[in-house]
Amino acid sequence: VAPGGATDGLFVNGNGGLDKIYVGAVAGDGMKAIESRVFVDGGGDSDELYYEDASGSNGEHQYTFGTAPAGWDQRLNFAVPPGGSRAIDSKGVAKYVLNGSPGKDIVKLELVSAAAKGGFIVNGNAGDDEFYMGGDVQKLDDVLAGKITFDGGAGSDLLFIDDRKAAVGK
Repeated sequence: VAPGGATDGLFVNGNGGLDKIYVGAVAGDGMKAIESRVFVDGGGDSDELYYEDASGSNGEHQYTFGTAPAGWDQRLNFAVPPGGSRAIDSKGVAKYVLNGSPGKDIVKLELVSAAAKGGFIVNGNAGDDEFYMGGDVQKLDDVLAGKITFDGGAGSDLLFIDDRKAAVGK
């Protein structure tokens, strides 16, 4: 049973050692093939988590990195065509990499886990992508405390920065 009471889904436990954990598919349907919640416990040894959607469909894909349930560090909510949304919860991961779809990606980075010391990388690939940083969840200073990399790839990409959580006068 996962923290927060979840009893269904796929559980991946990295245990000890440096692990590279891939969720989604490098070829085929990308993250569309994920049909249940996924829980990744990196085990705390600088593990890396790769979200693989580069082979997904050309339709609009939405990814929101935000607040996770109790006992987890990071949550990715994602929606891929033709519909349906899923969640991937993780903890004990030091590096996150999203390899987005070949179509339009809308990526919202509302929260970055303090454990992500190895960085947070978003590769938008082709398509006119939109990247949002900050928002209602975490101050922009806290989001930027980690090493953040956005690579929009081919297309006309936009970057939005939201600092509404900042203290007045900053």
